[in-house]
Amino acid sequence: MSTSGGMRGRRTGEGAGRPRGSDVYPEGSARRARRPRRAVLLLVASLALVVPVGLQIHQSVADKAAASQAVADRAAADRAAAVQALAKQAVADQAAADQAVADQAEAKLAAAKQAEAKLAEAKQAAAKQAAADIEKAKAAQPKPGTGGLEPALAQAFNRARTAALAAGLDLRVNSGLRSAAEQQRLYDDAIAKYGSPAKARRWVLPPAESSHVKGLAIDVGPPAAATWLEKYGVRYGLCRRYVNEWWHFERLAPAIGQRCPALEPYAGG
Repeated sequence: MSTSGGMRGRRTGEGAGRPRGSDVYPEGSARRARRPRRAVLLLVASLALVVPVGLQIHQSVADKAAASQAVADRAAADRAAAVQALAKQAVADQAAADQAVADQAEAKLAAAKQAEAKLAEAKQAAAKQAAADIEKAKAAQPKPGTGGLEPALAQAFNRARTAALAAGLDLRVNSGLRSAAEQQRLYDDAIAKYGSPAKARRWVLPPAESSHVKGLAIDVGPPAAATWLEKYGVRYGLCRRYVNEWWHFERLAPAIGQRCPALEPYAGG
């Protein structure tokens, strides 16, 4: 029998009588049992290497996402702040524009008021000047009816007239010096009017007795000015003489401080 055949015989003999499926060789069984454990250990080792890397990758991705989100949030916040700043600036600009318009309107109103005040002042000054010119012209005019009067009477009347004009009254002489012929005519007319010389004498005296013929009497007007002269004429020595003739004045109080005499009932009384 050859060697190979003997070997086969031995292998056959070794296996003769061994139940199928029994572990006749313990070392082989141990090796087969260790194979799954090695795979598990390899898997665990692989996972031990892979999981940290995966976690690291996940963390890196999460960090990048968080950083990107932070950048995006920051950009959004910056845009919102910029929009808010623009809005505030727009409000401030509008407020400044409104204030400028209000200031300009106020300045125009103040200028208009000032111009109006200056115009009113100019008008008032012009009116005062015109009034002064009128008064000056009136004062420069010849005093009516003073020609031929006694100089002291004429001067007294001129002073009184100036004061009356200042009081707004145009005091004037309606009748001053009369000739004897004129006085006679007036006397004759009075006799014809009143019916007798006695009654006529109450209003008109004959030439020989008349103060007008002597240049010592004046008849003034209008009534308001005569009333003023009766009240203030004594300052200039002028006094009303008769009760029935409100217009007839003579220089009866020439001294300073002298009072006017009592009124006589009528001329020739």
